[in-house]
Amino acid sequence: MNGGNTQGGQLAENEAVQQFFKLLMENRPETGRDYSIMLWQLESMVHQLDMAMKELSEVKGQLAEMQESPVKKFVSHTIDAVEKRIHSMQEGLMDMKERIVEGAKEAVAGVKRTGIKALDKAVSAIGIKKGLEAMRENLSTSMADIKNTIEKVEAIGQELRSAGEHLKNVGRAAAGKERKDVDGGKEGRFQSAILSPLRMERDVLVKLNNLALAAIGNVERLEQAAGNNLEEARDGKRADVKGIPFPEPEMDAELTESGKIPQTNNKAEKPSVLKDLKEKKSQAADHAAPAPDKGRKAPEAAL
Repeated sequence: MNGGNTQGGQLAENEAVQQFFKLLMENRPETGRDYSIMLWQLESMVHQLDMAMKELSEVKGQLAEMQESPVKKFVSHTIDAVEKRIHSMQEGLMDMKERIVEGAKEAVAGVKRTGIKALDKAVSAIGIKKGLEAMRENLSTSMADIKNTIEKVEAIGQELRSAGEHLKNVGRAAAGKERKDVDGGKEGRFQSAILSPLRMERDVLVKLNNLALAAIGNVERLEQAAGNNLEEARDGKRADVKGIPFPEPEMDAELTESGKIPQTNNKAEKPSVLKDLKEKKSQAADHAAPAPDKGRKAPEAAL
């Protein structure tokens, strides 16, 4: 088991990655499955890049046996450019793998400190999307270069073979013989030797491109799922705070008949304002005129 550096082993063999994956499967199983697929995609890209370098080496070997010519120069230039991009992609993948290992270590430590919520933070911060997108750009350029090179080599070979057949037809015509249709014939040995690894290279790059696209989509799903979990956790905390009832001050019926609540500068003043109103009502009742005595007659009646 590789407990640290990823250069000598696969991601799935790394101890920290295994621990992180186990935590995901126990607490976020869907995310765990997507994470596992992402690991497989990255390792598959490493394998495909190795295959691409192998095919490029084959092309360079065939070119070394060719005489100097514009075709050889053109193909060599293309191969050198693609080789540089593949080296860059290999370095980028290595950096992504290191990021994943470090992220797994931090996540496992974070769970021990703060609990399961650290899982979502770790997943949302995987940080390899930009690297994958840069790889896609390199792949797109390399595929275009290889495709263009194959088409040119095919066209040049076709023209050369056709030219040879035309010369033969000239001889046949001079001898009074029937001319043959010119279709260019089959690829020559050297042309086939160059085109075969170039076509293999093209197929490898297409597979790499598909893997990179799938990995980008997978990382986006992982980040979105983690973001949703974090947002739900924040919403839950806000709901808890909003759910705490604040006691409202009691108000007399007379104060609420108009449907208006007396406005004050702050909530602490409300009870004292109501108290003052009650006291004023009580004082007004004490100073009211006494009710007439039923046992006494009014002065007018006595007259």
